[in-house]
Amino acid sequence: MTRERTVGELAEILGGEVVRGDPSLRVRRVASIEDANEGAIAAMWNLRYAPALSRTRASAVMLG
Repeated sequence: MTRERTVGELAEILGGEVVRGDPSLRVRRVASIEDANEGAIAAMWNLRYAPALSRTRASAVMLG
């Protein structure tokens, strides 16, 4: 069962904030930054993956 959440809801749950973009954007799944596509949220905790930010197709990215 897939449960959609908005980026704003996820930011609130995780104690973060939406820095740029639409907090009402809905995401349906989590994926790696390399494999993400529309409807996915990806996370980037390591700066070695920073170049992938310009190539990702994720709808949203969490930065840490």
